[in-house]
Amino acid sequence: RCQNQAFSKRQYTPVEIYRTLSCGWGLRAVSDIKKGAFVIEYVGEVIDEEECRARIKHAQENDIFNFYMLTLDKDRIIDAGPKGNQARFMNHCCQPNCETQKWTVNGDTRVGLFALQDIPKGKELNFNYNLECLGNGKTVCKCGAPNCSGFLGVRPKNQPSAEKLKLKEGKRRVSMKKKTKQEVTKEREDECFSCGDGGQIVSCKKPGCPKVYHADCLNLAKRPAGRWECPWHQCDICGKEAASFCEMCPSSYCKEHREGMLFISKLDGKLSCSEHD
Repeated sequence: RCQNQAFSKRQYTPVEIYRTLSCGWGLRAVSDIKKGAFVIEYVGEVIDEEECRARIKHAQENDIFNFYMLTLDKDRIIDAGPKGNQARFMNHCCQPNCETQKWTVNGDTRVGLFALQDIPKGKELNFNYNLECLGNGKTVCKCGAPNCSGFLGVRPKNQPSAEKLKLKEGKRRVSMKKKTKQEVTKEREDECFSCGDGGQIVSCKKPGCPKVYHADCLNLAKRPAGRWECPWHQCDICGKEAASFCEMCPSSYCKEHREGMLFISKLDGKLSCSEHD
């Protein structure tokens, strides 16, 4: 079928909105999707760059963290927040199964999401946001892809070929030293993840985690040494590796204990534990 008509007649692939385990609401396939298929158009209110930055500034000043803006061309941005469709629920992934494509339909530019690979029924749909980082903060990426960069707006890590891995093996000790140095200098949050205040804080050393805490908030007698990992990465019930996380506090749960422990907050759409009901 003509893809231009698919845009004009809104002939989208059947999808559904659902609650993910760690990334809020998401979008998944209702039936198998073939590689190259047109999934859905990204629609919303078309605004200019000045209005876009004004809206982002207003959101940041009012502690609103969810944005649905996508660049249409050099002068226009689509804001799917006030006016949008199911496409705005598609989450980011550093190794996505969909991509955005710009098409000219009836003389105007439109943005569609297309399948990069065969996608089975029930699979979450995602694309790479390729965000420009505005302000001082970064948003932690929870996509779980092998090449995940750790933050939205940071280029995903390259997947080296087997040949390159062999070449790197001889330089292993040198490269490991460099990598450790990079991890230590990653950006951290400014406020304690437990109480929300600043001051003398300790930071988690788990790669990609920006969380910081007051030692008192964690009942620590002294600052932890070495590669200390914060409690956000261990299940509150059994202490095993966490798989689902409250976005408001350090509470987290493993696959065995996460059922019924987290919910989507009606206030801001964040995945939260019962403490924030």
